Amino acid sequence: MFIRWLLCGVLVLTGAFHPEEETAENEPVPVEAGSMVLMDTGSGTVLLEKNSSGHYDPAGLTKMMGAYIAAEALLPEQVLVMSENAFSTYDHSSGVLWIDRGEAIEAESLIYASVLQSANDTMAMLAEGVSGSQEAFVSLMNGTAGSLGMTDTQYRNVFGLNDEHHYSSAADIAVLLRKALDNELFRSVFHTERWTIAPTAKQAHTRTVVSDCTLFGYEGEVGCEVGRSSYNGWSIAAVVERGDTSFIVVLMGEESQEQMYADVRKVLDYGFNHYRTVAIHHEDIEPKTVKIKRLGLNTAEVVLRCDQDFSVLMSTDRGEASLTARIEAENTRTDDPEQVTGKVVFLLNEEQVAEVPAVREIIYPAGAYSSRGRQYFDYFSILVLGGLILKFFLKYLSADHGA
Repeated sequence: MFIRWLLCGVLVLTGAFHPEEETAENEPVPVEAGSMVLMDTGSGTVLLEKNSSGHYDPAGLTKMMGAYIAAEALLPEQVLVMSENAFSTYDHSSGVLWIDRGEAIEAESLIYASVLQSANDTMAMLAEGVSGSQEAFVSLMNGTAGSLGMTDTQYRNVFGLNDEHHYSSAADIAVLLRKALDNELFRSVFHTERWTIAPTAKQAHTRTVVSDCTLFGYEGEVGCEVGRSSYNGWSIAAVVERGDTSFIVVLMGEESQEQMYADVRKVLDYGFNHYRTVAIHHEDIEPKTVKIKRLGLNTAEVVLRCDQDFSVLMSTDRGEASLTARIEAENTRTDDPEQVTGKVVFLLNEEQVAEVPAVREIIYPAGAYSSRGRQYFDYFSILVLGGLILKFFLKYLSADHGA
């Protein structure tokens, strides 16, 4: 599970990965959304798009950035307290978990509530807990967006409140989601439908937050977040995984919730019907051992391994595919194990498609010397051998002179 976000090597084999803007009449998957992107999670390759760099109000999708930053910066068990200042920064009439002043809650539960229920009070606590103030946190959000190459994104608040200068794009949100899924806590939160918050000193009962996304009935391992703006309508960011195949889909500018869910299912169906991922995991790749000998004796073993998974995203019309790997050793004609290197060669249907360096481990038998120790031993052996030769030569000269 989630192997797609652990893949270090990804190869794309298809001729349709540089989509151009389509008109409504010839879109492969026509959608009502004003903006759309379908991305392969493993490689980040865009498979479908429609106005994907267009600026839209992200509304509740804003909290994805805040939750990601908090998951990176805070320990799950870290306790945050609702301050008077944080309590005064949001509308208390809706979109809240009803957290009281001075109430203490663990960061993990605050992140769950911010994502699943788009709670403003929990987001206010996280922003203050990470940066000390919401202004500083917004600056951090924009800095993170810049570091991720999200050139069509600008944040003005931590909640996703309507602001003409607060915007993002479907392409940028897909980039953010792909990166955020690398964080174990964020990934767990994003794939969860409900979370129960334990009682606190100010709240005697548990509180259960439930995701406002209804895509969880779609086949596969699902994660999603929904936003709604009075400017741009409905938006959704979702990731769905079936085996080793995983897609991210973002839709923005939908007029209705019903149309949004119809469109996201249509786009995901297209992805799973037209593409598949073939993967090989590093645990299944046989290591290669090279024995190092000196004067006929085994002095060391060099074990070459693969430490990364690898996958190939393919069009379904390419037929069956078999992905294998082998490790090839290099510089083996040496008595110095540190000179031995290797590579991992990946083959699709017996044809090489990629290679990466192998990881090397040098094992010395009990009592064997390290490279520096062997070097000193070699010097000593040369001196001893030289002494024996000199002794033999002097003895020979003495015997010849005596004759």
